[in-house]
Parts: sequence; C-alpha cells; structure tokens
Amino acid sequence: MDLAERQGKALLAAVKDRGFTPRRKDIEALVGLLGVDDDDAVDDVMRAVLAHPEEALDRALERFHGARPPLRGRLVKLVGRLLAVPALAARADATWQWVVGRLEDEDAKTRRNAILVLGRASAEVAEDALLASWDREERVDHKVSVAQSLGRVGGAKTRALMQRVASGDARLQKAIDQAALMVERTMHRDGGSAVEARGVPRAAAAVELSCKRGLEALLAAEFDASWGPTIVGPGRVRVMLSGSLETIFRSRIFQTMAFVIPPVMKPASGDVADAVVAALLSPGSLRILESFTLRTIRYRLEWAEGGHRRALTWRVVSRVAALCPALVNDPKDSTWEVLVREYPDRVVVLLRPRKLNDPRFGYRRAEVAAASHPTVAAAIARVAGVSADDVIWDPFVGSALELVERGRLGPYARMEGRDLDAAALDAARMNLTGYTRVSLVQGDALDPAPEGVSLIVTNPPMGHRVGFGQDVGAMLERFVAHAARSLVPGGRMVWLSPLDPRVRQAGTRAGLRLSQWQRVDLGGLEVELQRLERPA
Repeated sequence: MDLAERQGKALLAAVKDRGFTPRRKDIEALVGLLGVDDDDAVDDVMRAVLAHPEEALDRALERFHGARPPLRGRLVKLVGRLLAVPALAARADATWQWVVGRLEDEDAKTRRNAILVLGRASAEVAEDALLASWDREERVDHKVSVAQSLGRVGGAKTRALMQRVASGDARLQKAIDQAALMVERTMHRDGGSAVEARGVPRAAAAVELSCKRGLEALLAAEFDASWGPTIVGPGRVRVMLSGSLETIFRSRIFQTMAFVIPPVMKPASGDVADAVVAALLSPGSLRILESFTLRTIRYRLEWAEGGHRRALTWRVVSRVAALCPALVNDPKDSTWEVLVREYPDRVVVLLRPRKLNDPRFGYRRAEVAAASHPTVAAAIARVAGVSADDVIWDPFVGSALELVERGRLGPYARMEGRDLDAAALDAARMNLTGYTRVSLVQGDALDPAPEGVSLIVTNPPMGHRVGFGQDVGAMLERFVAHAARSLVPGGRMVWLSPLDPRVRQAGTRAGLRLSQWQRVDLGGLEVELQRLERPA
C-alpha cells in the first residue's frame, strides 16, 4: 500500500467521526474518495468537505474532467450541495451553467444527478434546460426526475407541457400530474391570499376553539347563550358563528380556531381519500372557504393522528384538483389548514385559518423565558374579576402579561410588579406601554408587599421550568403565607399553583378561602388555577 492509499484510508476512517474537521490540504484527497464503493462513506465525505467550500468546489470541477462513474455523478451531486453555501454566492451563476452542461453527459447517473440538482435552481436557470432534457431523455426514471424538478422550478412553459403529455407508465404519469399541480400553485402564489376577518358566514357556522386543557369552562363562559357554547372535549369548545369572523376574538382564552365541517361517512371501499374529498368539497365547506378567503383559496392538508401520509395526501389533493381547480394545494404558502380527524366509520374535516390576523396580543413587545402563555394570563385575569379600587400586585411579574390582561378588563387603582430579573422588568415596561399608575421594582417576592394590595395575580416560576438551586415548593409555600398577610380584608389571590401537596393547601393553612380551582395542563406541566380569598 503506497502513501496515497494509506492517507486515503486514514481519511475515510476520520470522516466517520462527525466532529472531524479536515484541513484545507485534505480536500483534494477527500474529493477523490467520492469514488469509493461505500455509500455511507460517500455521505460522510460530502459532509466533511463542506468545511472548505471554496476549495471543495475548485477541486470538484477540476476532478470532473476525466472522472469515470460513479465518481462523475457524485461530483455533480457535491457541486449541487455546494451551491447552497452562501459563501459561494458570487460563483453561483457560472456554477449553475456548469450543472446545466451536465444534462447532456454520456453517463446516465451524472445526467440524473444534474436533473435533480436543477430542481433547486431558479426558473430562469433551470426551466428551459430541463424542458430540453425532457425531450432528449428516453429513460422513464429520468423523465420522472425531470418532471419532479420541473414541478419545483417550472412556470407557464412547464404547465403547457404537463397538460399535453401523458404516459402509460403509472409512476411517470403520477410525476406528470404532481408537477402540473405544483406549477399551478406556484403560478397562483403571486396573487396572494388571506382570510377576511370581516367576512360573515352565509349561515351560522360551527367553530371549534382550542385552549389549554382545564380552561374549557372559562373559555365557554366568554360567549353568551346566542353562541351556543359547548364543551366537546378536553381543550375543545364549540360555538356557532353568525356574525363576522372578527367577533370570535371577544375571547382571549382560546388558542386556535377552526370551522367544523359535518362528518362524512367512509365509503364501503373504506377509502379515506374519498371521504376527505367529499367533506372538503361539500357545499358547507365551500361556502366557508368562499365567504372568508380573499383571492385564491390555498390549503394544506394535515392529519390529526400525525405523520405525512404522503400517498393518501396525494390521492386527496389530486382528486380535489380535478374536481375543483379553484382550491389550490400549497403546503408552503397556505391560507387554510385542512385538518382531518379520522374515526372508524367517518372523517371530520376542520378548516383552520392560517392567514388571519389575531389582534388580541399585539401588546407583547418583549418576552422572557418561561413567561405565561397570553391565553393563560387572560384566564387568570378572568378568574380574578374587576373591582375599580383594585391595587394589583404581581410578585413574579416576568413580562407582565397578567397585569396587562387584568388592566384590559376594567378600572383599577394601581398596578405593582416585582421581579428579581432586571431584564424581565424591562420587558414588563415595554408590554405595559400606555398603562398608567404602574410601578415596577426589582426585588424578591418575599420582601414586604406594597401597601393596600387587594388583588394578587401571578404565575410563579416552577422548579423544572426555571432553576433556582433551592426547594421551590418550600419557597412558594412561604410565599403563599406572605401573600395571605399582605392582602387587605376581602382581598383575593389568583395564581397557578404547582401540584406539590405543600403548596396546593398552603392558602387554606394561611387562613384564605379556596373559592375556585381547576387543573390546567400547560403542555406537559400540570398546575392548579386557584382563586383564594381573605375573609372580609
């Protein structure tokens, strides 16, 4: 074994370590190693040479002359990866033209890799070259690759081609159909689209609102009887929308909203795609989409059970495109998310607006780690209620979402916030812009409270969300006793308590009356939302 072979063997062993960074002088040898008969090693080499992209590009272009398969095709693949490196932007135009030249290479693998690389180029660079390749290529697998790349980069010329060609090969015909759909949605994209918040349904429409689990009753209470609020499951409330869509934002506790389309029974064949298409193209669904969409109706398909389910998704979108071209499938720039819930005998489709401006929480100019979700802060404020003479204190103020949400509900005497973190107080000041009679101070929650506190609203730090290096349960137990002493007679405290038994009962041990409580799931962390009152 000569020196070059020993060096090559050592480099092949080294690149298997993802922490390995080659020297610039190693790049020439590594590029040569792309010809080895080991696909895993090839991937490792390609990853390693990206450490020196300029050198790698030079050596790849240089080595290509005279290279034989499989090295020849792999060099094209490497050049394609290097084209994504920002540092090589100045060389992109010339390099793309080099790739275009490889479309006529004698080696089939080299041509196919060039076809696939051009699927990541711009239309100006790639469309005409790929259309010419379509006419030249005779191999079905190469035509499939050309169609796939044209679907990503093509425009009007590609659409015209895909509309006039057909194939007896099922795989190629599928690639042609997919390319036609992809080009169609790209060409519609320039027109843009949005969900019209002032739109009104032609008939009362069922809307499902999601919230943190445990807040369903509070969410339902934000709607009067005319909305017919109904709790339909954990974290889910259904209402009937008769007025404009923007009226749904009367609620500050819901997280997402979706129109509910009546269920469709699965056909005897059991084909879920047929049921989903029937639901999506039902008169009720189309009325919703048409009533609330400005310009093109663009959608993406999601499955409630998770996963991409690509084959099933393709069957749905291709049938929808054939039956209703006005609905454009566009996963990257969708106006609506079509969420499919599948049951043993039926499917339910929900239409979730994606391009809908939510005006509720625009005050959040700054955030801090482990801050409340604004819908949870709104729930705390709702439970707290309003008294015009409230002196409100948040001893763990963070970014002040609880104070803002309480301030929005009605009049108060003054608001006080305290936090150990100066950065949190800076965020709180930004979020409280426009509110008066506000005082924010740096300090510990166990320091003496402000005078005359009648309402405490807070979401304290939980131990595994924010580290304190101390027994957080014991600290919060002391805090509750301190809060009980700080409240004026008739005062109240609304907060999120950890499920630590010491803390959950701390209020009653301190002489406070527990008048309301419910378990809330904050996304893997269960707490209890409590309202505690000091006897008058």
